[in-house]
Amino acid sequence: MALPNASACCNSRTITRTASHNRLLSLGSWIRAAVTVLSTRTMLPLSSLPCRALASSVRLISSQVSARSALIADGHHRYAAYQQLRERHPDQPAWAYGLALLVDSDSFPPRLDAIHRVFDGVPAERLAGAAASWARVDDLTGLPFDASVSRLADAARRGAALLLVDARSRFLVREVDRTAVAAALPDRSARWRSLPTAVLGHLLLPACGLRDEDARLVHDSAAEAVDLACAHQGCAVLLPPPRIDDVYAVVADGERTPRKTTSFGPKPRTGLVLRLLGNDSTDLSDCDGKR
Repeated sequence: MALPNASACCNSRTITRTASHNRLLSLGSWIRAAVTVLSTRTMLPLSSLPCRALASSVRLISSQVSARSALIADGHHRYAAYQQLRERHPDQPAWAYGLALLVDSDSFPPRLDAIHRVFDGVPAERLAGAAASWARVDDLTGLPFDASVSRLADAARRGAALLLVDARSRFLVREVDRTAVAAALPDRSARWRSLPTAVLGHLLLPACGLRDEDARLVHDSAAEAVDLACAHQGCAVLLPPPRIDDVYAVVADGERTPRKTTSFGPKPRTGLVLRLLGNDSTDLSDCDGKR
């Protein structure tokens, strides 16, 4: 999913955030790889008017978005794979393009949800005890679940916050000591350090001898994460949804958000658009007679 945003930084540039690196390139170049291009050869003669109209539409889209910025919101591994395949097969047009859903984020703002963590066999009290040395920890045991989640949302408006839940107890971690986070992440920006996933992955988990990679991941549903934690005698770490402004700011500064920070929506349905991978299935040069 690509999200053009007229107000984002880096005019006439595209911010592409991938699993392996950050990359800036002209949006005109990016759009040729990202705009969905169907295999017209399998449906229509290349000289047909619909085919010419498709090629014209591609050029029109390129011209309209050339002055905007675009953020790859989801599919970073796929984009990295596109780049690698294009480099490996420079003479095969099929690998010169990739499918993407292009969304105007001003007209259709993205929905951001949290990605919660579940650690098997780890009690919430253990994590809460480690956090107490650099944050305020509120014992919410006995408070209704919905009320606890509301407390997390309120705390997140003022800074990084986490809700630790197991079968017996609940703890809210808030008011994180900025000095402690800066000491743990001296090379990161203040905005990056303020993200809950940064506090979790680089401060809380190392203090407990845990790794973020070891967690079970649950998208969106806090209740599902708690149910999973209880089923595995573990702890659910519930995170607040990230703010889109924070995501834009971090990426515009040339940084990548911590792993599994964002769960973007809506997502296109699998199989909604398909393309062939024949040698020239994405080559539109015949469509306007310029081949």
